[in-house]
Amino acid sequence: MGAHAVESVGPADSLAFIAKRRQVLEHNPDERATLILEAAEDLARDGYYAEALDLIFSLENPETAKADWDSDFNVDTAAAASYASHPLPASFSGYAQTGVDYDEWEGLDTLVSGRVRAKLDWDPKGLVDRISSMFQGSDRNAYFDVSAKGAAWRRMLKFEGTAQAEKMLGQAYRDSLDRVYLQARLEGNTRALGKPVSIVTPVFGEVQEYRHGRFGSESYRVLGATPGLEAISEDLRKSLLLSWELRNMDFPEAHGDGNFRNGPVASAEWYGNRVTFDGETRFQTTEFFRDTSRYRLKELETRGGAFVRTWSWLRAGIRTTGNTEVGDYQDSVYIPIFTRILASYQLKGSSWMVQPQLIADWSPAVSTTLSLAYTQSRFPILTQVDGFDLQTPKYLEESNDDWKPVLGVTILTKAIFFNLSADYEENWVAHSPEYTVGSSKGISLNCDLFWKIRSWIEVDFSAMLSAARDVGPLQGRIQNMRSLSLGLTSRFP
Repeated sequence: MGAHAVESVGPADSLAFIAKRRQVLEHNPDERATLILEAAEDLARDGYYAEALDLIFSLENPETAKADWDSDFNVDTAAAASYASHPLPASFSGYAQTGVDYDEWEGLDTLVSGRVRAKLDWDPKGLVDRISSMFQGSDRNAYFDVSAKGAAWRRMLKFEGTAQAEKMLGQAYRDSLDRVYLQARLEGNTRALGKPVSIVTPVFGEVQEYRHGRFGSESYRVLGATPGLEAISEDLRKSLLLSWELRNMDFPEAHGDGNFRNGPVASAEWYGNRVTFDGETRFQTTEFFRDTSRYRLKELETRGGAFVRTWSWLRAGIRTTGNTEVGDYQDSVYIPIFTRILASYQLKGSSWMVQPQLIADWSPAVSTTLSLAYTQSRFPILTQVDGFDLQTPKYLEESNDDWKPVLGVTILTKAIFFNLSADYEENWVAHSPEYTVGSSKGISLNCDLFWKIRSWIEVDFSAMLSAARDVGPLQGRIQNMRSLSLGLTSRFP
């Protein structure tokens, strides 16, 4: 907990899609926007962010879109207008990508690696909407996967599946991380009936098999379902989802090892002209089957956000998250004089975060964000069980206070997505000998660039630099990190 944390972000084009989607929801809630957004959401869910962005940008004012296209790609205006009006994908499409990655972690060897990736998509029509295959080769791994998705009965039954085989290279454990992964999902729904409220009944399964499993890389089997009710307004500005999650997980190489998780989930979104709101809460109970000290874990997770557009160019808002955990244990514990006794006990605690934000939209293409996140985690230390003092006190997580101001700049056009952010973080951990991590201070700089040079070629670049140091008597898990990634993608047709 005392280590300087670096936030992970998705691909640059996925961030661009999310930003543009929110902008469209705020300014273009008409029927045409609804239909195009639904199609874009399907593409983005499958990772086709570039295609999703093409659809999103077709919602812009035709003259603005045409001028933007002309300036970025210098193509015939009539062809550009036709593309913006009819952004239909070809039956076959794909890309070839080459890239170079550089990673340096303090205390570890510097790693420079190259990769080659190729993807082919086929839209056969009929019951199957899309079949995709991908291959990647690098000095770290080689993998091949194929996936398919489709629908039947007026799209009231959706199905999708994925199969992947991976070979790890240059590993100290040789072939122990070679693996096969299978995933299938089947969803029945009543969305096609056009009613305000739909019934959704997704069921899913996962299998991951390692050639030789080891700690942290175990083979597993998962079966689950999330039946629920879904209410979405015609303009997509309002939505409500109520569901119940059921998930059973087994580890076949460890007899009796596994868990069953279940509980309710509720999420809602409301996008107004001046006010936006989104929130989610879930309560999950996990029962552990294996022979371990913890046999049950109860978790309550919540998140929410609310923003107000005070002027046409300025939004102010706040984001919050919260998590409460209660773990029930039965185990033999040490009391003084090295005596072991069997005891039942409970470990618990909570963590919450509040983050006020200011977002200034200086133009349709440029925005800046200023935020300050404060996180507080409190997990009591257990020193006694059944009236006996514990030789080694126990706790579920470490208590800490964390401050993190962030400043970011985003540039978003049809051809370019650029995001630059910098943050400073102070993480204060209670100076108690029971905790293993101390306080820290650190700074971080993150950069993402997605540049569509022409309609058929793209460049993506990402960089992350961080530096942190320990504060106080305890030494934390502090590592200075540098990471760079550069890729060149050629799309076809």
